[in-house]
Amino acid sequence: MRELLILVLILIGIAAVVSVTAAFLLFLFACERKAPSDYKTEEDLVGTAYEKFGKEILAGRAEYLSLPWEEVTTESFDGFVLFGRYLKAEEPKGTILMMHGFRSSGEFDFSCIARKLYLSGYSLLVPDQRAHGKSGGKYITFGVKESRDVLSWVRWIGENRPDPNGILLHGISMGASTVMMAAEQSLPDSVKGIGADCGFTSPAEIMKHFLVNGFHIPAFPVFPLARLICRTVGGFSMYGADTVEALKKWTKPILFVHGKADTLVPYEMSLVNLEACASEDKKLVSVEEAGHGMSYLTEPDRVCKELDRFLERVFG
Repeated sequence: MRELLILVLILIGIAAVVSVTAAFLLFLFACERKAPSDYKTEEDLVGTAYEKFGKEILAGRAEYLSLPWEEVTTESFDGFVLFGRYLKAEEPKGTILMMHGFRSSGEFDFSCIARKLYLSGYSLLVPDQRAHGKSGGKYITFGVKESRDVLSWVRWIGENRPDPNGILLHGISMGASTVMMAAEQSLPDSVKGIGADCGFTSPAEIMKHFLVNGFHIPAFPVFPLARLICRTVGGFSMYGADTVEALKKWTKPILFVHGKADTLVPYEMSLVNLEACASEDKKLVSVEEAGHGMSYLTEPDRVCKELDRFLERVFG
């Protein structure tokens, strides 16, 4: 009997060590600053989800980098330097604040759309999210603190590059969740609308999704432990921001875009966000064959037309 008890205790100890290790590895995978993948050639994209659109992405990236960007900075609410690139249109119809996704960059995520928006008459501000690129910060917080950074950038526009036509918040992937969560901040009247491409509902829900569907690990007990590590080491709560609660207060125009073939952020999360949003001017553009963040690349004409109509309503 004693030997059995010892064996049970050993097994419990091993399970505890394995669970804590898995939780900490999940935290590092999801939250620690790391350099994004540097896709410079079509060969770099081979084997990735973007391989099919390699030529379009690389051509768009070259066009993006050729634009006359101005490098700008502001300070986050918690004392970090935030870096961004600003591009003023000749006769601005409005300003679009564009937030990139998880471990990515503006030059990659907006490679195929930035030049079109600029030539259409919109000024652009594309920050490096905290813990990305040239911006400060050690940990990614999946929109919890990033949504407050959006408010910092909105204030920067108002103080440094005011636009009488107003501001649109636009984001892709984690950037989409970031701008939706910002709806709960005290945004000025200059913010006229939100564009959200394949955003998730909350840090907690997307982390559980990563565990179960990406790593094939049961959410319990790893998720509660990862949640504790996020709070104690990362300095944020996985339940510290939620698009559903934020959008219940959003009454201005909003456009959702999401590919039905998205395996990273479930399409159903945009359905939840759409249902939760209080705005009467809301629409979800669904792209049947699009993977994560690839709706525009998959059906550029249709998505572009929907975006143009939306921008006309926001700034018209």
